[in-house]
Amino acid sequence: MAYPWQIRTFTESEKELRRSALEFYGLLGLFSTLVVATTLVCWFGHVYRYNFVGGSSSASSSPKTVYGRWARFLYLSQWSLNRPLVRSWRWAGSRKSWTFGVFWLAFLAFMTLSATGDDYFHLTKRLAHTAASFLPVHYLLSARSLLQYTAILSYQTHETLNKLHRWLGRTIYALAAVHGGLYINYFIRRSLYEHFFYQDALFGMTGLGIMTAIVITSLPHYRRNHHRFFLNTHQLLSILILPVAWFHIHYIRRYILLSGTIYVLDLVGRSFLTEELKVKVTQFSSTALDLRGTAGWLLSSPDRANVNKIPAGSHFYLYVPTMPRSRGNPFTLASADEKDGEVKFLVRVREGFTRELKDAVDNTVSMTMEGPYGIAAAGVGFGYFDAFLFVTGGIGITMTLGVLRDLIIQIEEGIEAGSTELEKARIKFVWAVSSTEDAAWPVSELLKAGPTTCKPDVEIYVSSRDDDDDGDDMESKRTSVELDDLEEDTSRQSLLPTNTTDQATAAAIAAPSSPKSRSGGNGITAAAIEGLEYRYAGTDVMPTIRTARADLARITEEFMEGMAGKRVAVFVCGPEGMGADVRRTLERHCREALVWVWDERFGM
Repeated sequence: MAYPWQIRTFTESEKELRRSALEFYGLLGLFSTLVVATTLVCWFGHVYRYNFVGGSSSASSSPKTVYGRWARFLYLSQWSLNRPLVRSWRWAGSRKSWTFGVFWLAFLAFMTLSATGDDYFHLTKRLAHTAASFLPVHYLLSARSLLQYTAILSYQTHETLNKLHRWLGRTIYALAAVHGGLYINYFIRRSLYEHFFYQDALFGMTGLGIMTAIVITSLPHYRRNHHRFFLNTHQLLSILILPVAWFHIHYIRRYILLSGTIYVLDLVGRSFLTEELKVKVTQFSSTALDLRGTAGWLLSSPDRANVNKIPAGSHFYLYVPTMPRSRGNPFTLASADEKDGEVKFLVRVREGFTRELKDAVDNTVSMTMEGPYGIAAAGVGFGYFDAFLFVTGGIGITMTLGVLRDLIIQIEEGIEAGSTELEKARIKFVWAVSSTEDAAWPVSELLKAGPTTCKPDVEIYVSSRDDDDDGDDMESKRTSVELDDLEEDTSRQSLLPTNTTDQATAAAIAAPSSPKSRSGGNGITAAAIEGLEYRYAGTDVMPTIRTARADLARITEEFMEGMAGKRVAVFVCGPEGMGADVRRTLERHCREALVWVWDERFGM
């Protein structure tokens, strides 16, 4: 019937043996993914981190301990595996994807085919048991609060593990689909049509239909272009599938119960990370909003200094009860002041929630903020590095600027305390932005750092004219959640606030401008550049402003010159192509220098 598998009749003892085999492989799948894989992820994270926080004093010297050699091997392997499988075929994916894919296929083959012989039904049931055993870790990979709480152990968060969540989801669906297909084939070939109306078959087909809907709505087209529909459908169906699977067959209920427990624990964890906040909505430009409010829980007392400090670069999920479409939107925290409890978000106006926020300009809005999320809380400390490179695009500066400001403050505090740990660190900050109007926003944030002897090398690349604002129509064509795609010539909107006037900035109007800052390109006037320079003159950080697109390969290459034996931290926040360009250049220097990369983006 189904060569090489056959329909066979077995005695009760033989059936019991097959049932025991199903239980064994199901528990093996659960243990392998939930315990072994989790332990390996945590161990790899600690070993990789050891390259920067431990080991030899020089990044280029050979480690002297076994643990150090393992750390070095893992570090170099990570860089090698992240390279494309074929350099000229980047669409083919990375070496890591193919290596993991081959290993995963071999593991699935073992889990589903081992000791099945030619037993058709045993193979069919093994597929379902294997799929069910993967459900708990699949739900864990979507539990953003649980992953955030454990980030200090794994150095991974919901954002970094989201690809694995999608990968595992497709695996579970494929196994369940083949399981259902084999049973349907059996019913049809044996003319057992009445079996389609049995309880287990009805719940099985219903569950398969739910999983099909989840997979279809999770395709990139729906995630990017219909994100609200994708999110609501995904959340609803991921809950609905659990009771359906529960009533389908009782042998897999242990996995369903564990998955449901993880889901509930995640909801409880998220409730502890959620705080209420009243914010004043202010419009700074046609496409940018400033949300500013006071969070009482953020205030720190002298005996609890820095207890509630939010790590720079963290993001929150904002929800306004009167705006149902606001749920599920992550926004990077632009700044937070522990002294007065003020938090500030910079929000780009798009469709949906942000459009509703725009209608609430100059009003106070009650909202909840869930977070902080992100790898910042478990990142490697500044003190372990000798140089820092920041590369950011568009509104991605909300992340990198906060990190830069914290770095400057830490350097100044260290100097005051007599520490020279970061005093000689080299710092370069590169920002690619669409207009001079946008480029003025960091002024007020840099002023918050206070007077500083730290002088980072700041370059701002302005690529478009201020008068090319296409307004709301062009904004609706953006595809990223929070970042500008700098590779598209149509990205010419005003994204950042410009009507903030600081006394220090106003007092610096007569400050001389730097001739080298004007390159005169893309129709940007010298007056616009001069006005931008006047704004920055009030800060202790005077940028070099260029009217051209940033050559990231050249910038990264120049920065890495003379970095042999150094530890280098690279922060990237922009479209996916930006991080890829920077990494390609860093690949040539990862052996002589230790390079740690934080690539932040809110992709779909």
